[in-house]
Amino acid sequence: MKAVFSSFLKLFALLLMGIILSSVAQAYLVKGNLESDMLSGHTAGYFFSLSLFQIFAFLLPAVVWLKYIEPFEFIPETKGKVLSYMYAILFFVITYFLANALNEWITHWSKVYLPDLYRSTLGDTEMITDLIKNPPSIWYPLIVVGIIPAIAEELFFRKAIFGFLKQKSGSFVHAALLSSLLFAGVHFQVLQLLPIFLLGFALAFAYNATGSIIVPMFLHAINNSIQVLILYYA
Repeated sequence: MKAVFSSFLKLFALLLMGIILSSVAQAYLVKGNLESDMLSGHTAGYFFSLSLFQIFAFLLPAVVWLKYIEPFEFIPETKGKVLSYMYAILFFVITYFLANALNEWITHWSKVYLPDLYRSTLGDTEMITDLIKNPPSIWYPLIVVGIIPAIAEELFFRKAIFGFLKQKSGSFVHAALLSSLLFAGVHFQVLQLLPIFLLGFALAFAYNATGSIIVPMFLHAINNSIQVLILYYA
């Protein structure tokens, strides 16, 4: 237990260092005031800033941790590979629609019963929506919001955290629950905490069922890209 705790301290130390490096990189590489740039319609700096955060906060810590601190081989439990892929995709699709329905219900419920909380999160939602609806090109949000987080976050939360917990505990449920909770928590979206948690659990299931991190990366990218396209063309 002490060894596991020590390993996670190292991982989150890398995460903290990555966030600090991201802030430094943003300060030096992203010129001008990002907020004023966005208000004036120049959103390229925002997309660059978001990509820097994903790379420094999640991608690099995961690569360093997996290669130099806790290298391990993740072995899936299932045998029927084709069926495993089908189960993984089907479970994710079902969870996707459930999470979206739940998100709509929570948003409506909070608007009626928790108006202050709803208004506090509305500003962030509107900012992201404006960011995606007014990009220099549709490829900006598709790459920065759709693809880069899928690669970085899957390596960090599924490959590093879930895979490590699964190997150490031998329990898919415990590893999936904890890694999905952390995945939901770092998004800092109170109203979407449960829907994001459900999606994280489905992505952990996809990794566990197939043994390939490419599968949850692909599903994650599809999920994010669909949201981008809905906001862009709405």
